[in-house]
Amino acid sequence: MKYFTIFSAILIIPFIMNVTIPASSAGELEMPQGNVILTVTGNIANKNTEEATEFTADMLKKLGLHSFRSENDWIVGEHEFEGIKVEDLMAAVGGSGKSLHAVALNDYSATVPLDKLIGTPALIVLNIDGKK
Repeated sequence: MKYFTIFSAILIIPFIMNVTIPASSAGELEMPQGNVILTVTGNIANKNTEEATEFTADMLKKLGLHSFRSENDWIVGEHEFEGIKVEDLMAAVGGSGKSLHAVALNDYSATVPLDKLIGTPALIVLNIDGKK
């Protein structure tokens, strides 16, 4: 099975819907200057290292920030989540495949079909209530 792997300390909040995956649009990616917080590997066309694409927080913010307020099972009460859309990340790296495999720094991992993420408001969260 073809998939992407994302290694990061940031949280992915998926919203499940049935959608089709649009064709990737890819451009040249800059080299990270500073602390890398996200590494994307797998079936990607745009890389800024030999085997992967690495992002700093500033690079991710350039993809466009989105936010929503929500309650969930992990944090008590309603909170504001801000981050980048999974769809925008996949377009930036020129990704193709059937699933996304995410691994956090605490070794939590999940595999999600891309057709459940693309075209939805699924975010890779950078800030919760304005805090990193």
